[in-house]
Amino acid sequence: MINILRSRVSGDTAGFLIRLTILGAVALVPAAARASSPQPVASTVYVERQAREGDGSRRVRLEPASQVRSGDSLLFRVNYRDGAADSQKMLTSAVPDSVAFIGGGDLVSVDGGRHWGRLVDLTVSTPDGGSRRAVPDDVTHVRWVLTARADSAPSLLFRGRVR
Repeated sequence: MINILRSRVSGDTAGFLIRLTILGAVALVPAAARASSPQPVASTVYVERQAREGDGSRRVRLEPASQVRSGDSLLFRVNYRDGAADSQKMLTSAVPDSVAFIGGGDLVSVDGGRHWGRLVDLTVSTPDGGSRRAVPDDVTHVRWVLTARADSAPSLLFRGRVR
């Protein structure tokens, strides 16, 4: 599969797609929480493409992210299955380094998943020892707080932009 990806895309794009594949397979749920958390069943990444219609209007369409460029807007869709009917659970997804977070999820982290909150409530350290308000580019992880849904396979979304 990796060779197929490399033959269709080149350079940083192939590495980006490989990281996205790893993201879908491994980084969605921390290892300690896998046994009791909702299980991801599929992860898909789409790129938003704008097309001009015959009447001059613009239409946005989603395409599989087989080729992306710096500045492209991406939509990450994580499908999960949760057959358990107990209390709230969480599903976590890493934001790839090559992607700037735009929005989505219930909580975010700007420090690799150590602390969580709403973006407006988070701060990051500055090189001079101070701190500043976190901005979307600082987001490293996205988390959804899920309510129990028996035998369903819902999707969760977040958006990003290729750096």
